[in-house]
Amino acid sequence: MANGSQSMDMYTLSNSTLTTAETFTAYKAADIVNLYLPPTLIILGVFLNSLSVLVMRSPYFRKVSTSVYLTASSVNDVMGLVLALLPHWLFVNYPYVYSRGAVTDGLCKFFNFYGFSNTDVTLIITACMTADRAYVIKFPLNVARVNTVRRAMYVIGVSVVIVMVKNCHLWFASAMTPPDRTERMCVVTTGTVTWLSYYITQVWPWIQSVFMLLCLVLILISNIVIIINVRRSAMMHFHDGG
Repeated sequence: MANGSQSMDMYTLSNSTLTTAETFTAYKAADIVNLYLPPTLIILGVFLNSLSVLVMRSPYFRKVSTSVYLTASSVNDVMGLVLALLPHWLFVNYPYVYSRGAVTDGLCKFFNFYGFSNTDVTLIITACMTADRAYVIKFPLNVARVNTVRRAMYVIGVSVVIVMVKNCHLWFASAMTPPDRTERMCVVTTGTVTWLSYYITQVWPWIQSVFMLLCLVLILISNIVIIINVRRSAMMHFHDGG
């Protein structure tokens, strides 16, 4: 019986040691990813998106409404990498860079607001660009009577305002993480404000879900319109002997 207990204890200890080693390896892998992947994404993202902006602002493309959407999307991506991902990378790898206090809490209000808004702007710009392409393909004769570039700029401006209004509560519900947490810099917190807590937990998730669903539906419908009209045009060209 004693030998059996000793064998069981050795087995348990072995498993415990193995689990600890695997956990240590996982943490080391995560540390490597957190240290090297974000800078790589920032450098490549800024470089490639800058090239995209240069191409879209060339004399030919700047007259096309799609170039306005792609330019806005590229600028938004660059700002997201620099203003959101870079501070997060610094905190995760060098948390001592930030001294806790009113200043960092204020930064977190901005980071949370901008981080959520940046993602939403990317989504809504993609939806609007796809809808714009569907409209141009579906009603090509109407394009000549409308300044599509100016319309695209107007649509982007309205979209940004919508996103800012939708996420404005984050200015009042953000703070820095407790000292024992280093996986992220900022959290959404409501403190003791009852109405803000109710809005964030009960209302805002529905608003966010409806927003994303509407964008998804718009993208799907627009792509269906594009595919149908492109196929119809191809079939007409085929039957005409082209």
